[in-house]
Amino acid sequence: RRSAVARKRVRTVDRGSAPKYAHVAESFLESAGALATLAGAEEGYGNAIALLSTHAVIAWADAVSIRHAEQKAADGDHEQAAAVLRDSVRNLLTSAAEKALRGVLAEKDAIAYQGRFYPLEQGIKVLVQATKFARWAREVYEKGA
Repeated sequence: RRSAVARKRVRTVDRGSAPKYAHVAESFLESAGALATLAGAEEGYGNAIALLSTHAVIAWADAVSIRHAEQKAADGDHEQAAAVLRDSVRNLLTSAAEKALRGVLAEKDAIAYQGRFYPLEQGIKVLVQATKFARWAREVYEKGA
């Protein structure tokens, strides 16, 4: 049974599209890692690294939710991604994975829309959290239907 929260902002997606979401997630995470490796501390790439990391966790949450339950958060509703994911995988969502996901998602508006500048080290902190979540997501993704 789906939770009342997830039911309001969820959309059904064919399980066959899950690999596309996983591929996009990996691409975002790889790009964030490459940028973090290449960027110098004086360069203003913190926001880009953090934003790519945020998109990676959203795509991974969608991939896992689609693979397990053929559902994902409604487009543009990144705050619902954690609730939909929890609903999709139930007891497979560890507290550490959920904490990493929610931590990255909490940064999304500040990164992209509030004009907040992220120095390189802060962008890398978001990337570290995204990488933790991605590790969990890859493992649970493979357990999917």
